[in-house]
Amino acid sequence: MLRPVFSAMLITGLAITTLAAQNDRRINNMISRQDSDKDGKISKQEWRWRKENFDKIDINKDGYITADELQKSLSGLRRPVDADIIKNVTYATVGGKKMLLDIYMPKNSKKPPVLLVWIHGGGWRNGSKNNVNRSFLDLVKEGYAVASIDYQLLGVPGIPQITYECKSAIRFLRANAKKYGYNADRIGIGGSSAGGHLVLLLGTSGGVKKLEGEVGGNLDQSSSVQAVVDFFGPSDMLTQPKVKQQLTNKVFIEFARLISPVVYVDKNDPPLLIYHGTADRTVPIQQSRIIYDKYKELGLEVTKHEIEGAGHGFKPAELPPDKATKEMKEFFDKHLLK
Repeated sequence: MLRPVFSAMLITGLAITTLAAQNDRRINNMISRQDSDKDGKISKQEWRWRKENFDKIDINKDGYITADELQKSLSGLRRPVDADIIKNVTYATVGGKKMLLDIYMPKNSKKPPVLLVWIHGGGWRNGSKNNVNRSFLDLVKEGYAVASIDYQLLGVPGIPQITYECKSAIRFLRANAKKYGYNADRIGIGGSSAGGHLVLLLGTSGGVKKLEGEVGGNLDQSSSVQAVVDFFGPSDMLTQPKVKQQLTNKVFIEFARLISPVVYVDKNDPPLLIYHGTADRTVPIQQSRIIYDKYKELGLEVTKHEIEGAGHGFKPAELPPDKATKEMKEFFDKHLLK
């Protein structure tokens, strides 16, 4: 059994808050981080982001930003998705609970589009399939189909089960390609933070029985993927800060190795594209350097973009969304359109 402190540190350290907030709780968290005097709103003095944006978000011009104003502002930033969307497809049932995914299909496609899969972050215990990286989702406009999957939010102790579920989703998507109209012969995946960890794990553990599971069936289908995009995901749990010192018990060490993608890297692994900020204090840049070096050692194809000064997540000025979409398209085109 895992010590609570081991779980708590990893879970807390890898929780994601993004500007694409999906609910009131996240908006309130964004407010509370800057609300120094705890009056429930943000003054201009407390505002930590771009100063020029304060006046735009302060709708009633009273010198404060409330949760309602922040929600309205962020809602206005969300562009509609130009896609045919198939919502809430059940890919498996676990303990009576339906496991769901969404499929975004490009409009007016002349042939079945190649499939990409997004796995959300959130410390393995937060987030949902609605939290799709917009640069990744914009690949629908480039002719790709994109599926975004839910998994049980079990935290660090549940990572093996979460992995079973993610692999189950890949098998399901392959088994049902003709039904939904995409091409799943070669699948590309992407994810950020905890989702980055999961896509790395799926990419490197193809054929590893102890991480395959039997969730959802379709065991005649492969769960292997052919290209991986990782946004600042951890690759080696044994070296994750404030966790390493907790791994004094053999059980902890074995568990950390079980869920560490770098452990499984071999010459059969798919090409990898990495994005990571050099100032990331949640998942240090070294986590990406570790798996990058392992790929290089084995002569595998890997590209790493270190975003100078960026933290855990990127502002548009640090990684322009259109630039990321273009780079991912080039990567997936090269490795999937064969």
